[in-house]
Amino acid sequence: MCSIGGLKDNGSEEKHYAALNIQYAIGEQNVRIFTPQLEGLFRIREKYGIQVKVPYTFTGGNLGAVNGFGDITLAGMYKFYDKKKWKAGMNMGVKIGTNKADKKTKVVDSNLITLPYVDPYSAPMPYQTSLGTTDLLFGLDARYGDWWSFGLGLQVPVLQFNRNTFDTALAKPAETEKKSYFSSAHLYRQPDLILRVDRKIEFIKKKLFMTLGVLPIYHLSEDRITVSRGSTTVRQSVDGSDGLTLNLTGSLSYRPVDDFLFIFRYAAPAIVRKVRPDGLTRHWVSGLEIRYMF
Repeated sequence: MCSIGGLKDNGSEEKHYAALNIQYAIGEQNVRIFTPQLEGLFRIREKYGIQVKVPYTFTGGNLGAVNGFGDITLAGMYKFYDKKKWKAGMNMGVKIGTNKADKKTKVVDSNLITLPYVDPYSAPMPYQTSLGTTDLLFGLDARYGDWWSFGLGLQVPVLQFNRNTFDTALAKPAETEKKSYFSSAHLYRQPDLILRVDRKIEFIKKKLFMTLGVLPIYHLSEDRITVSRGSTTVRQSVDGSDGLTLNLTGSLSYRPVDDFLFIFRYAAPAIVRKVRPDGLTRHWVSGLEIRYMF
């Protein structure tokens, strides 16, 4: 959600583009997350556009490995204001869940041989390639000159089909590594409110520039999970799963020719929520985007 919209920091919002965006991140319990993503933005006249993002995710950690298609983003954009130094637009879209977030890890031994999997429960959410929901996305973008850009967004899960079964209470006494993850059985996610503020610093005009920003995300209420205690199944709120995550972001962009742009990005959180059953927390995220504009 935080990266959709037509008013981007490369100053090329009048053009179509196609891109390969490669991200590498370290998540909870040092889970490694590698995501190559195909992106495209296509202009329909000057004021309208359509954006699409298709990720494929590989995850790996102390419980094994998972891979698969990530959630697909489709968004429409409309630029409604363009006078003097200010430009503003709005966007609305959908993030389509591609699976039920119930994948099991594949365990690989020291010889890189995949072992038979015997655990009946899903991998924790940091390993999953989908959130198991389909979300509606609403946003506003604004830019002042070539220096400041702002975004405000709302992400609302509307279809909840998460069938994850990970519950730390079901871990065996010897499975100490599992107990470090948050329970996420049949996770029912709540909406997020997102703000983005970026400041662009240009080193070589239209060729080399840096962007620094802040990205606060506020989880509006507590998520819910379903847990089994003996013969009883209980639906309960997850205490501490609401609240603020504050990310610090930066990027370095280089445009060797008019039609190509290379963007290196890095982000890390300064504040995180106390409990995070959705598995979205990252210690840091780095990425390289190769964009062709036409």
